[in-house]
Amino acid sequence: MDTWLKLNSTRKGHDAIARLLQYACKIVTSWHLFPAWFQQLETTLRLNRKVLRFGTFADSLNAARKKAAPSSSQEPFIRILEALSLICNAGYLFVDHLLILNASKLLNLPDSPRWARISNQFWLASILHQLVSDFVKLGIKLKQSVTFKGVVKGQFDKLHELEPIFLSIVKNLMNMFLPLAALGYVKRKGFVGVCGVGSSYINMLPLLK
Repeated sequence: MDTWLKLNSTRKGHDAIARLLQYACKIVTSWHLFPAWFQQLETTLRLNRKVLRFGTFADSLNAARKKAAPSSSQEPFIRILEALSLICNAGYLFVDHLLILNASKLLNLPDSPRWARISNQFWLASILHQLVSDFVKLGIKLKQSVTFKGVVKGQFDKLHELEPIFLSIVKNLMNMFLPLAALGYVKRKGFVGVCGVGSSYINMLPLLK
């Protein structure tokens, strides 16, 4: 109960819980167990998340501005990749906001399916930039702290430093299939649900510490 309250007390935690439940519903509907009820719940959770993050594109743009600022603590290439990821995420959120306004009849958006596709393309681009950044970080970290000779000698104590990067890679690999499914390239709902639940759980880990 304390864990649940701790997660639900923040916007990120609330979104992580709703996201996990949303994709869990997708898994259940793929098993054809009460498909109508769970599909409606999935839709409700998805819309809830969209409404609660309304306006957050500005946060992503601000984070991108800060990330792009020169820093001696991070490689310039990684900094650029992460800034581009945040800009793409801002694009995804902004178009998603327009689609919410259109669905609410507050905006007349022509050809909304095309705009939905553009939003999902921004989403995919954001994840891919972050994934490349993770692999670059991993390569740099391996060169700095884990040589092949060290591994052979059994010096595995340094490997725990790589855990956050490995988790981020796994999370982004799973996240990658979500916009691909929205774009129509991945058809298996159960697989998409598993990817969504897995990446949501990894998102929760830092919030539980």
